[in-house]
Amino acid sequence: DVESFGLPVAEALRSGLPVTVADRPWAREICGDAALYADPRLAGDFAATVSRVVGDQALAKRLSAAGKQQAERYDWDIAFAHYLELLHAASVDR
Repeated sequence: DVESFGLPVAEALRSGLPVTVADRPWAREICGDAALYADPRLAGDFAATVSRVVGDQALAKRLSAAGKQQAERYDWDIAFAHYLELLHAASVDR
């Protein structure tokens, strides 16, 4: 549980895929209400959340729409610019 940002999760949201993710702070920050959460220690919990999505088309559509909207919070051009700033600051500090 050391990951601080789930890029594959953000990509799935942007693609409109219904998302089931580990119930961790970083995941809640990325997904908000646009995902179902499961206890990462319990495989059965993940299976149950995936089964809910597969068995409920209305839920899958709601998660898909919410995921696309949630993903709009992440502007990759801005993220890249910040990354370049960090790299520049790290090289100047050396």
